[in-house]
Amino acid sequence: MRAVVYCWSPAKASYKRMPRERSVSTSPAVNLLIDIGNTRLKWSLAVQGKLVQPGAAIAHCQLTEDRLLAEWRNLPTLKTVAVASVANQNIVESVFSVIQRIQPGVPLHIVQPLKQSLGVVNAYTEPEKLGVDRWLGLVAARHSGLGGVCIADCGTAITIDLLREDGRHLGGLIAPGLKLMMQALHQGTAALPDALGSFPIAPANFTEAAIHSGVVLSAVGLIREVIGNYAPNMQLILTGGDAAQIANFFPANSRLDLDLVLRGLAIVMMEIE
Repeated sequence: MRAVVYCWSPAKASYKRMPRERSVSTSPAVNLLIDIGNTRLKWSLAVQGKLVQPGAAIAHCQLTEDRLLAEWRNLPTLKTVAVASVANQNIVESVFSVIQRIQPGVPLHIVQPLKQSLGVVNAYTEPEKLGVDRWLGLVAARHSGLGGVCIADCGTAITIDLLREDGRHLGGLIAPGLKLMMQALHQGTAALPDALGSFPIAPANFTEAAIHSGVVLSAVGLIREVIGNYAPNMQLILTGGDAAQIANFFPANSRLDLDLVLRGLAIVMMEIE
């Protein structure tokens, strides 16, 4: 089954299935790929299924149409804009508005997870309920040549997904991310402070550092437990906004790929062109 992509219709605020047309142009098409997570927007240009110009991540709290205009004003002529979003629909609408201002008529496509596509078999009984970011991570991992993989996406939430070498998804786990764990301690207690910041990971002699160490090691312990019990022979891939600090606790042969979702999005768009 081929990838399903939906075209955004701003007038009706809905998605339409995109017709599968192939370009007759001989020059490589340039696509703009956008990964809208729970707290950040990331983007990259892609040519022939490869990322060629990753852009900076923009936090939602800093995300305005003027900021997007500044980022995208000088982009080359685009064939398509592809979006993977787990965030509020208003952000997708803002993206569409900016694209139509800088390159009127360029289609905006919203990617959705499938039961089976691009060599991946989705384990979910309701495949559309798997987060599209998780789906695209599976697609990217399947095409990485690494065999069986354990993907730990360490973002707003921590998601862990297992993919066999034959492309069969074995399911996954979801837990709070580092910031959410810290916020829960701060908001759910009378005396514990907000512990956002960077501290050494060790038994601490003040509360903020103790919270930070406990939260980070909770995430590390979760990933280790999953690997030990369910994925002892799988390659670990770490991605997401907090992946870099968590990667320090895993062997050097673990993969750190902060653009994993964008790579999956590039593969999907390559398949439908």
